[in-house]
Amino acid sequence: MDMFGEQVPTDDVIIAGALFVEQPQEMSYLYSGMYEQYKEFFGPYLIQDTMMRKTIAAGLPKYNFLGISGEFDGSDGVFKFKKEFNGQPVQMLGEFEYPIRHLKHKCTSHSNVF
Repeated sequence: MDMFGEQVPTDDVIIAGALFVEQPQEMSYLYSGMYEQYKEFFGPYLIQDTMMRKTIAAGLPKYNFLGISGEFDGSDGVFKFKKEFNGQPVQMLGEFEYPIRHLKHKCTSHSNVF
């Protein structure tokens, strides 16, 4: 607790959070984040452990981390984090977009250069 010095908080402190979707076939991990100043508490690991236990308790057959970019050389921190849970990467077809508002999509698309 050296990070707090003399001012140890007495209220609950949110150190990390995540968004999951539970479906009959799997628990899907969508997004997460943490406060940098609390990284030494490993909040994301506790969240993953808790959700994996809930997945097992619910009898779901799969826990899906989703979203790894394909940089398998150790430089991708997200892939490294997910790999530490001993899962199996599964290659999928890729991403598909269906623009509902074509003009807005064209203006905000990352592939367009103004």
